[in-house]
Amino acid sequence: MKFSEIVNIEELRELCESYTAITGAVTALLELDGDILVATGWQDICTRFHRVNDATACRCRESDTILAGGLKKGVQYNVYKCKNGLVDVAVPIMIRGEHVANFFTGQFFSEPPDRDYFIRQAEEFGFDKDSYLEALQRVPIFSEETVEKMMIFFTRLARLIGEMGLARNELEEGNQKLLKSEERLHLAVKAATIGIFDWDITNNELTWNDCMYSLYGIRKEDFSGAYSAWSSMLHPEDRQHTEAEIQSALRGEREYTHEFRITRPDGTVRFIKAASQTYFDGNGKPLRMVGTNIDITDRKKAEEEKRLFEQQIQQTQKLESLGVLAGGIAHDFNNILAVIIGNCSLAEMNYETARNYIPVIEKAAERAAGLCRQMMTYAGKAPSTPALVIMWLLVDDVVNMLKTTISQNVTIKTSYLPDIPTITGDASQLRQIIMNLIINASEAIGDMQGEVCVSLSKSEIRAGQSVKDHLGTAIPAGIYLCLEITDNGCGMDEETKRRIFEPFYTTKFPGRGLGMSAVLGILKAHNGALQLSSQPGEGAAFKVYLPVSKGVAAKEESLQQAVPALWQGNGTILLVEDEVEVISIASAMMKEMGFTVIEAVNGKEALEMYQQGAADITLVVTDIGMPVMNGYELFRELKTIDPKLPIIISSGFGDMDIKSNLPVEEIAGLVSKPYNFSQLRKVLQDVVEGASLRL
Repeated sequence: MKFSEIVNIEELRELCESYTAITGAVTALLELDGDILVATGWQDICTRFHRVNDATACRCRESDTILAGGLKKGVQYNVYKCKNGLVDVAVPIMIRGEHVANFFTGQFFSEPPDRDYFIRQAEEFGFDKDSYLEALQRVPIFSEETVEKMMIFFTRLARLIGEMGLARNELEEGNQKLLKSEERLHLAVKAATIGIFDWDITNNELTWNDCMYSLYGIRKEDFSGAYSAWSSMLHPEDRQHTEAEIQSALRGEREYTHEFRITRPDGTVRFIKAASQTYFDGNGKPLRMVGTNIDITDRKKAEEEKRLFEQQIQQTQKLESLGVLAGGIAHDFNNILAVIIGNCSLAEMNYETARNYIPVIEKAAERAAGLCRQMMTYAGKAPSTPALVIMWLLVDDVVNMLKTTISQNVTIKTSYLPDIPTITGDASQLRQIIMNLIINASEAIGDMQGEVCVSLSKSEIRAGQSVKDHLGTAIPAGIYLCLEITDNGCGMDEETKRRIFEPFYTTKFPGRGLGMSAVLGILKAHNGALQLSSQPGEGAAFKVYLPVSKGVAAKEESLQQAVPALWQGNGTILLVEDEVEVISIASAMMKEMGFTVIEAVNGKEALEMYQQGAADITLVVTDIGMPVMNGYELFRELKTIDPKLPIIISSGFGDMDIKSNLPVEEIAGLVSKPYNFSQLRKVLQDVVEGASLRL
């Protein structure tokens, strides 16, 4: 670094001139390259004689070189008697270990000079003797002790000057950097449309930058700067929660980071994301809150559009699955109806053996009810609830259904090991996994002859075992039910394997990738994992790991031991149902349980009957879809008359529809069609005994 670039030379010159005036000592400040920055009080004997004569000037330069050269050896200062007879001293100026300049003083004697020596020197170089001796007379004499003290002073002074200069230079550089940083910040804030606020809590004064006024759609002169002026622009639905968040920040409980809506003066609504820091005094009293506001309206709109788009994609996938499912269910329904009709015909032919056909008919009807529930689940009309699932039965159901719908050139084979555990899960979601994987496998085979193999087994991953899923993530230790589906189709390359589970990725091989992203979502919800292996032309293998919970065996045992109680009721039930066959069988079941039954074929008729004999009616069981007045309207009318009246809903629409149209806490019970004697008795028993179902 150059010394002249980090110090104020004029200030140094004034300082050196003052020192010379007080002490009579000369000073000089030189850059390392020899440039003279400051020179004060130089003696006439040097300026008028020694440095103007060629011969003596050469001596001066030689002395300067020797004097400065001695500083490179690391000495604190260097004292040298020049060849013209005067004493000079040099002090190095060091800044943070770096030699940056030299400070000189001198042109003095350390003892009285030899007059005869200087007379001879005047004669030798042709100086005017009288003028030369007069100049000699003005040269000061300093003792060695004085010279040493002067050098200590100059050494410290030189170091101080250098450090101060560097500090000043660094301060200037820091100021420049800060100025540039502020300019960049201002440009960034302006470009990013970031509003900045400073709330003086003590004086209730809000200070905003220009962007804040733009975000809130108001002019600076129209804003009072009070907290209430800002809070009045909060959206009514967000005001209470937003102010509660602020108060929490003022109590020091958390930093204020919050998203809310505002209503501009022109009526437009914008989404704002705020973040701030609160400052407190020594007693914990809030003094200031400083922070930012960002308009995130466009982001919110994009998120909502993305959500709706994903819903549409999911619905499309569900409809695609539903189409496949419907074909299989239609086939199964025809088989079920064939069983029912055939056994009914056999029963009619021989009433004495009719009892033998009833269990077969009942089982077929239960199978039909299960198919209906499956369709309702896929249509989103039934809730997804975890329960014990016997996977081999579930796989058999799906495989038997798909055999009639997938291409006839594809054969589905199953293999179940004997120790397959029962798991806890959502049967409808697990069914979707099985369907999606089998359908993809069959479509990957294309028009060729091929087979899809579906196997179930039990697997245990021990602690420390390195078993990883398709992403390379370790699968946690535990006991798993493993579902493996393999095919001998076209296989997949590395790019397809890497992207097959992306929500909107479509593969180039014949398989459509039906709902593959949904497979991972369902597995995640079940704490499961998936492995994938495939090579082009060599088929593919998907292995699904579903965890087996420790309490499953106990649950199975308790379920096997549960025996329905032979409960009998009493009282009068108002039964509302428009289907003659349904009301007939439901009424017969209720009477078998000990109830008196009043029948109504629509809501209006039921309402009139209740108004006439309310005192005699214990509870109401009503259908939903009926002419004249539906079940929803009847429910509301009856609750208006008697809010405590127990009302059981019996419907085939699905629980989700009912819960979305009626207050859940006011529904005494739900019994989904079709139901058997035991199911109806359980609901009636819970309601009559005051133990309403948890919905």
